[in-house]
Amino acid sequence: MTPCIQEIAKGIALDCDKALVKGFTGRALYIPYSVAPTLTISGSNPRVVSAITASKVIGIYTPFTDPFNGSAVAGNADNGRVMFTKNLAILVPSHGADESKDLIEPLMKSAEGGLVIVERKDKRGLGSYVVYGLQDPMKADPASFTRNETDNGGAAALTLTCTEDWEECNFFDTDYATTKAAFDALFASAL
Repeated sequence: MTPCIQEIAKGIALDCDKALVKGFTGRALYIPYSVAPTLTISGSNPRVVSAITASKVIGIYTPFTDPFNGSAVAGNADNGRVMFTKNLAILVPSHGADESKDLIEPLMKSAEGGLVIVERKDKRGLGSYVVYGLQDPMKADPASFTRNETDNGGAAALTLTCTEDWEECNFFDTDYATTKAAFDALFASAL
């Protein structure tokens, strides 16, 4: 390789010692906008939420091998400018009236929608927690809800969606350990 090509390759090559770990852990938070959460946005990057205070947080745990399988971000220019349509596919494994009341129905019936933070398996810091719904609230697509007792162990499936200007937003404060502690505290306080 010529020296010029080697220099260019350095800028685009993956760091083999810190390779990206793909996928999600299965933990997520849904914060309804109806409770008027307080979000602190990074002064250096408006795509980064550094702190959240909310009176209600709903914890989502999906213990499947590939949690949130079917989730995607796709570009579109339907309204004359480039936007990103974000879909978060959720499988809810539990059954019962409490699960319906505390998780399924708030997600499906929220007129205001909410903010969702999803934990990635990658633990490098910025980018380890993905935020959906920062500009446009995540709302459930009613037609996406299904529950079949013979599929996925009887788990309920639904999809939350939004369209935003930014391809990715993150939850991040100082470093990975600080951010994880804040996420864990919100998750522990969740319904």
